[in-house]
Amino acid sequence: MTQAQGPGGSAAPVPLKPRLAATVLLLRDTPAKPWPIEVLMVERNAQGYFPSALVFPGGVVDADDWADHWHARCSNAPDELTDWERAVRIAALRECWEEAGVLAGCGPVALDDEAPHGKPLPPLMDRIGARFALPEVVHFGHWVTPPGSPKRWDTHFLAARAPEGQVPRCDGSETVHAEWISPQEAIASAERDEREVVFSTRANLHRLAESRSVDEALAAARRRQAFPVHPAVERVEGGIMVRIPEAAGYPVCEGFVRWAP
Repeated sequence: MTQAQGPGGSAAPVPLKPRLAATVLLLRDTPAKPWPIEVLMVERNAQGYFPSALVFPGGVVDADDWADHWHARCSNAPDELTDWERAVRIAALRECWEEAGVLAGCGPVALDDEAPHGKPLPPLMDRIGARFALPEVVHFGHWVTPPGSPKRWDTHFLAARAPEGQVPRCDGSETVHAEWISPQEAIASAERDEREVVFSTRANLHRLAESRSVDEALAAARRRQAFPVHPAVERVEGGIMVRIPEAAGYPVCEGFVRWAP
């Protein structure tokens, strides 16, 4: 929150401009288990914002995510997506590599012991011949942190089929643990207060739980009309109550968290 001059010269709070961010739900089918889908989630470190929270890999869209050099590293035509659509998807896939050690959005790829964990991603893609198929990364949700929060993000949730044969490896800095988990398990764990799951993440887990396969989840996301969710927050004893409009199309419209959504 910054300060501006209000009437009479008094300082009036000015909401921070939210930073563009992207996160990805990497999905895999689990027909041999009681639940049909698992999603890759990572645990944040115990310091900073959202300490120890269970989240989807993601982060802020960097300036380089807009760079033209990505055109040669994508299998789709340069004009198939807008610059904005491309940058958001690249940011989500880049962050997935940096935070979880999974190179997604490229189809089957062969990573070896020489594959460096984290940055830089372009040289690795060039060396192993990987190219992003960005249209296969589907928009899943859009959430904007409420005004008044100490940090704000304009976050786009994306979904993609997980690549086969890759074992997640956390960076040990931003993230300390990675796991494949069903949305039902993650929700139940949060409701039992065993795991910290922010409401925006929890709501998207509920949305994912409505599908019975990865194909179904991706098809539903493609059909869904974009709706920017602006949560309303109310500070209550012990934490924050978060509410969203029914028009957002989520199975849940409110939830309690111990800190900001």
